[in-house]
Amino acid sequence: MVHQSITDDQSSQRITETSTDTLNFVPEEIWESLNALKPSSRTAFVSAAVIPQLIPQFRELYIQGVTTCAYLCSLSVDHVATGLLDLGWGCGYRNCQMLLTYVEAYQKPYSRIIRHIPDIEGLQILLEKAWADQFDPQGAEQLKHRVHRTRKWIGTTEVYTILTYLGIRCSIVDFATPSGPNNAHDALFDWVQRYFEGADTDIVPADTEKTEQHTTITDRPPIYLQHSGHSRTIIGIEVLPDGKRNLLIFDPGKRVPQANHTEKSSADAKVPDKVDSMSDPAAKPSSTVSGGNGWWFFSGWMNWQPLFGNNLRNIRVDSKTISRNKQYQLLVLGDISSSSNTLPWTDARGYILDAQEREQRKKITSVIGSR
Repeated sequence: MVHQSITDDQSSQRITETSTDTLNFVPEEIWESLNALKPSSRTAFVSAAVIPQLIPQFRELYIQGVTTCAYLCSLSVDHVATGLLDLGWGCGYRNCQMLLTYVEAYQKPYSRIIRHIPDIEGLQILLEKAWADQFDPQGAEQLKHRVHRTRKWIGTTEVYTILTYLGIRCSIVDFATPSGPNNAHDALFDWVQRYFEGADTDIVPADTEKTEQHTTITDRPPIYLQHSGHSRTIIGIEVLPDGKRNLLIFDPGKRVPQANHTEKSSADAKVPDKVDSMSDPAAKPSSTVSGGNGWWFFSGWMNWQPLFGNNLRNIRVDSKTISRNKQYQLLVLGDISSSSNTLPWTDARGYILDAQEREQRKKITSVIGSR
């Protein structure tokens, strides 16, 4: 059977458990000037909600003995696609938008911390506003205090700055070196698995056949994943019969099949399957791990694959693939406790900052990932 996490009402409380006075960090006139993300960039608009489509896929793999179990983030999280105009540089913005689909879904109409999900230009405006308000002065200096209407890459620290400026609590975890044999990032996989396994779950009425006990849907937010040259969004983790694991990832540069689309636009262009190729060596990264896609999209253009195939190849990322990069950063909504070497995640204080916390987070900090 499919397992479902605690209710949407409980998740909503985490978004809104604070005084409404703290929800007005961004003036209304700024929100009115920001264009919303085009619906055609969101998979749920052109097709159907994405994560529910994964459950039958994992059911089939479980029946075949290919997988043991999978843990997935909140059903509300949407895949946001790269468009023609941001090919090669927009992944940081697109993954930020995916995080915001979670916030958008769970906030209450009467206490909205975000009025809508901004398009890329809107996120650029918010980033510059944050810099002007003395958020992350070092990052602002690196990017010369300007990103609006440019193709400059952004990375983890810029996404952190945007979210914190909005008043959203988030944390950064650094995995600066491999932690396993053959450059494997076992510590990263361990942390992600604990993050999803730690969710409280209730069983949703469903098929009670034993062979259906394969997928746990949690209420957890997705995780922003950064490495040199690209960023993606972790939506879950899969455990295989031999103990190996796959990260389950939404990549803004990988698409749903064109046959499923109900509307086509410039945002619906096909993008190649390969994403871990070279990045632009001339561009200076703005974070510990840089944020751009480089020019990978030109290579293998004709080898594009749809997002969902029978083997879920475009969202399953194994340890060998992750080992190609030496450094990773995670950004997650909520708090990370550094008092334990397992760096437990908590949402006990909710996802909304008060004014004092927001001020304290203008200087970016991170914790070092460990087992």
